Amino acid sequence: MTDDQHPIANCRRALWPPRLRLVIEIWSLGIGCMRLTIATKSVLTVCLLITLSLTLVGLFLAHRERVSLIDQVVARLEALTSLLAPETLESTVFGDAWARGAAARTKARVTVTAADGTVLADSEEPSRVMENHRDRPEVS
Repeated sequence: MTDDQHPIANCRRALWPPRLRLVIEIWSLGIGCMRLTIATKSVLTVCLLITLSLTLVGLFLAHRERVSLIDQVVARLEALTSLLAPETLESTVFGDAWARGAAARTKARVTVTAADGTVLADSEEPSRVMENHRDRPEVS
């Protein structure tokens, strides 16, 4: 006796909502229904685990790469700052001209600010027209 011929199964199906009955009937007809062997299920499980693992490894490596790049930039800026530190008195005297020379030597934009955020020298714009840098995160 098949499932369709069993009286209790038919009685239970009668209590199901019409939409669910339609889905079950389509599945029982074999439309969209595929019997998976154990080997197929195993392969799909392994593929899913590999995909999940590669995604996690990719996310971890992207995070490590970002941290590494930030560390390199910070190290470079600290090195450039230590090279220019002895010349800070000159920067207040010669202003923008000194900043342009320092930028040419370091291949980076150079901006010198006072403790209150006032721009004393800049390599790309005239320092007298620049806004106060007090509220910038790199200055505070």
